[in-house]
Amino acid sequence: MAKRIVDIFDDDDVRQKALKRVQRDQDVIAALFKNVVDTFRRMADFVWRNPYGLTPQEIFDLYGDKAVDLCRLSSAAQAMVETYTGTRPAVVPEGYDLQYNADGTVTVLGGPPKKEEPPQAEPAASPAESEPSITVVVEDGYSPPPPPEDSIQQGNP
Repeated sequence: MAKRIVDIFDDDDVRQKALKRVQRDQDVIAALFKNVVDTFRRMADFVWRNPYGLTPQEIFDLYGDKAVDLCRLSSAAQAMVETYTGTRPAVVPEGYDLQYNADGTVTVLGGPPKKEEPPQAEPAASPAESEPSITVVVEDGYSPPPPPEDSIQQGNP
């Protein structure tokens, strides 16, 4: 005669074995998730903040025709993290974009946003320095146009 589920959970030995299995599975899943997140983070750091001073484009060039595969796996890892945590981790830094090429390579477009530097106070100028100055660049063969007629004063050459 087959045991019913109710009968199985009445058996304390079976219940304990099942609970141990559930705990082991939960530990394995947690370790797997941590491994995926850690690998994902290491790969992103290697591309965008690598320790060798290479540009992101140079890193993608090293992957060759497998670079698009790397990006697809990265997207899958992002989706997994988002499913579990509710937050999709950013991989491509602000200002950059990736172009997936038909040959499997990746082209990095854009670059980091320009940082606006705070205006620096200029030292106080002496009266002679405070006069406006004009810099004129004259190309060879250029002659300035004559002044307008009404600006020529009578009697002065």
